[in-house]
Amino acid sequence: MSWRGIGEITSGINPETLIVVPRYVPTSQHCSLCSYHWGKLYLEVRKITCPQCGVVWDRDHNDARNIEAKGLATLNSLSLRTDGVLPVEWQEVG
Repeated sequence: MSWRGIGEITSGINPETLIVVPRYVPTSQHCSLCSYHWGKLYLEVRKITCPQCGVVWDRDHNDARNIEAKGLATLNSLSLRTDGVLPVEWQEVG
């Protein structure tokens, strides 16, 4: 079972909102601290140093922070919208 499938099951049990970040959102291409865009990385690259802020990231940790930020931004935008439409595009900062 996928993580999304698990999330869909648990959101049906608990009164929570499931925010799905689209599969092809480039979460590994941005620094989650300063939003610097370093571009695509080979899958073998597990650590990256941001050339702008100097933070050394574990790729998965950086991705998780970017996914969380995207989900929270989507959730916050829902409270401002009245048409019930979920924005799904990735919007780069800067």
